[in-house]
Amino acid sequence: MENKDIDVVTFATPNHWHALGTIWAMQAGKDVYVEKPISHNVWEGRRVVEIARQLKRIVQAGTQSRSSQGMTEGIQWVRDGNIGKIMRARSLCYKRRASIGKVDGPQPIPPGIDYDSGAGRRRRNR
Repeated sequence: MENKDIDVVTFATPNHWHALGTIWAMQAGKDVYVEKPISHNVWEGRRVVEIARQLKRIVQAGTQSRSSQGMTEGIQWVRDGNIGKIMRARSLCYKRRASIGKVDGPQPIPPGIDYDSGAGRRRRNR
């Protein structure tokens, strides 16, 4: 985030980190592309929008598969009327994903990970 040569960052982290990472990136002066969902809940999503407007940052969310050449050509083929008038459409999408790995037993916390940063946790009374 500190690197001033980087203008845009992208997030493909677990869903519950999307909003917070996006906000941190905007606060660091970056524009953001974030995989869907942009937030874990409505409140987080609203904060992302609010901060993007305050800081005048660009945030785009989405999935890359709808931008593929095959998908674009298929949509155009349907729009050209090749299957007639569409009365109803239903869809379901399953995507094969590579394994993220399987481990047996506890794993050490990787260096650089701070589980005590307080992000997403309630503050304890001291």
